[in-house]
Amino acid sequence: MSSALSSASLHTRSLDRKTLLKHRLNQQLQPADREWVRADLHRGCIHVHDSLGSLPPSSSAGSLSRFCSTDITPGNQDCGQDAVKQDPTLYVQLHGEAVRRLSPDERPLQIQNDFLFKLGFKDPWRVQEEGLNTEIGSLLRFYAGKPQSIESSERVQLSGTYNVRKGKLQLPVNRWTRRQVILCGTCLIVSSVKESQIGKMHILPLIGGKVEEVKKHNHCLAFSSAGPQSQTYYVSFDSFTEHLRWHRHAAKMVSQRINSVDLSCCSLELLPPNLFYSHDLTHLNLKHNFLPADHRLHNISVFVIE
Repeated sequence: MSSALSSASLHTRSLDRKTLLKHRLNQQLQPADREWVRADLHRGCIHVHDSLGSLPPSSSAGSLSRFCSTDITPGNQDCGQDAVKQDPTLYVQLHGEAVRRLSPDERPLQIQNDFLFKLGFKDPWRVQEEGLNTEIGSLLRFYAGKPQSIESSERVQLSGTYNVRKGKLQLPVNRWTRRQVILCGTCLIVSSVKESQIGKMHILPLIGGKVEEVKKHNHCLAFSSAGPQSQTYYVSFDSFTEHLRWHRHAAKMVSQRINSVDLSCCSLELLPPNLFYSHDLTHLNLKHNFLPADHRLHNISVFVIE
């Protein structure tokens, strides 16, 4: 089977049919593959997308192929999570729903068949034929590895290594230094590049503060906290695109009246550690994720929406 590796955008919960049609000719199954599947109604195929959502050259398109069977007998491929130990973890996305990780005992072909049955395809041969069609990717999609949604990851946090300066720009003693910078939760975190996890962290709360463009420097933003003890960090970005992205996210943060963070529909399996540096956080939206109970949430005074 040709793997249906789509370049569709992952930042919405709707699955892009136009992109699937664009690459349809490159994704056709070989006649021998179709014959093997049709020889037994317990057989089928699933179309597996890569975690980046990009379409590889046709020569490598079979690298994520799956021929499956719901009949677990010797010689049949059950296509379960343990079928090939070297394979990445499979994730699934049903149309209109968030992406989720498959558990070890779940079988992708059975999920696909059940989904088609609920859509009204009652005959087993029709379910099998619909599964062979690459256009099914606009309704149901499997991923080899967790999909890297740009929009979701940006909502969790922005991070990078940039030139940073603290205090007033007019003071000659304040020099630009390369720092690790993270925008997460309700604050800006600045730390040493070499010791970003164990060294001293400067945490700047941004709710009610300011983020301003610095016209004297290319792609530079000034982040300021609120209150009489206000501090300012200047961050010089490497490109206009980064500058614009950080400005947009920080502007939303400083304009909030309630110290809230919306991490809903981000397919999170763990909370980002940097989130807990937001000591002024009062409301946290975690709806539609796949998070286990986290004891750290009980140690902070925050209203959690789950």
